[in-house]
Amino acid sequence: MKNMKVLCATLAAVLVFSSCTRGGGESPAAGAPDDGGAAASSRPTQQETPAIVDAEGYWRANTLPDPVAEQVVRQPAAGGETSAKVQILSLDSDGQNARLVAAVLPPVDGAPISSPLGVAGSKGASQRPWVRLVDGGAQKLYEPLQANGAESRSSADPGDVQDIGEVDDDARKAACICSYGVNAADKDATGAPIRTNLFYVDFPAPAGASVDVLLGGGDAFFSQVPVSSGQRFEADELGRFSFINSGGDALPERYGAGAKLRRIVDLDESVSSVTDSTVQEKKGTTNLSVGADVLFALDSDKLDAKATKVLGSIAKKLATAAKGQTVTIEGHTDDQGAKDYNQGLSERRALAVEKVLRPLVEDAGITLRTKGYGQTRPRVPNKDTKGKPIEVNRAKNRRLNCRRPRAG
Repeated sequence: MKNMKVLCATLAAVLVFSSCTRGGGESPAAGAPDDGGAAASSRPTQQETPAIVDAEGYWRANTLPDPVAEQVVRQPAAGGETSAKVQILSLDSDGQNARLVAAVLPPVDGAPISSPLGVAGSKGASQRPWVRLVDGGAQKLYEPLQANGAESRSSADPGDVQDIGEVDDDARKAACICSYGVNAADKDATGAPIRTNLFYVDFPAPAGASVDVLLGGGDAFFSQVPVSSGQRFEADELGRFSFINSGGDALPERYGAGAKLRRIVDLDESVSSVTDSTVQEKKGTTNLSVGADVLFALDSDKLDAKATKVLGSIAKKLATAAKGQTVTIEGHTDDQGAKDYNQGLSERRALAVEKVLRPLVEDAGITLRTKGYGQTRPRVPNKDTKGKPIEVNRAKNRRLNCRRPRAG
């Protein structure tokens, strides 16, 4: 069951990445909105002094290399909007492991985001960057390499790394081979930061020449970020890493140093349409997803006239694919309305679907359970980077999922 949850969430993320700005593309025209892409060169010329400068509205060290991709992240906060520009500076592989280095730039005007990259919903892990790589060609998703409990992340060489299954525990996600993601910047007398916050995350080396990158719980997406080889990122005095291990004062020489655990998700799948629903199958796992708008009127938990046909088709598929197993019906909403209201709506909708499906799958020995997630697990971003709603995405996030666990 857990494996299916991660598989389907990552598949949704793969679909979103295709609409993101491609790293290394042409620079936007003067005056164009900053929606991503590579920035103009910010390396100091011979006449410039190394310094933190105003780079298109965000403070940045002019000694940093050009980003291969960037994205402005905005979040609502008490008293107004906060923002940061996240720039991927390097994604380099040594053939066994890879290291991503990125910068988090605070705005020149306005409040900076306190933590745009952390593990969603976790206070203890919120300062650790939660980053994943998706290799569309190889159909693999790579999570950060992990330390094993309290063991050191600063050992000289990567250890014997073991493969692990899905881990829902935020404490485990926080065991990444990485630095902290965001920390408050020291400022000079004018209020400008004196260094640029950087962070790194180490991964198993992806197979492809480029990957999609997902930061946080959907905070930012980067499409087709190039993977270099043998081009190690070198920091200077204007780029600050906040290392998790006490005593850390430099990037570990070896990529993956201190790693004991890794997780690579196989995304190979077949997808077919079943009367307004989507079926995803992979090695004994099945997920059936149907848009809530097909079953319910907006803001309602009462099944409409179209629902009988759709649920009948889903029941037939479940009876074959999940015979004798437990299936969880999950309700999801978009971000409109209060969180508590959406949580209740998702639970009521899951119960309504369960009530109809139960007699239809009874002969197949299927046990049904329900779970509501409200707006906490969107498939795709509800809003764009400027905070404007994306209605087509909201419709995708209003959905019901039926999941069965891996066979055996």
